[in-house]
Amino acid sequence: MAHTLTIEYGDELLLGLGLSPSEFASEAKLLLAAKLYELGRLTSGQAAALCGKSRVDPAGVHR
Repeated sequence: MAHTLTIEYGDELLLGLGLSPSEFASEAKLLLAAKLYELGRLTSGQAAALCGKSRVDPAGVHR
């Protein structure tokens, strides 16, 4: 079962951050997942799923 969280914010926030609404939504999900992981409330896999990413990001691997 999926649930939805709604956060109200104004255009001034987007202008101040220099983000589009979709960029802000993606960043907000990533930051929420990271904080919950930091607090030990989510596993790395759960945090990755929350923000729609893979637990291991191949683009982040440097050779």
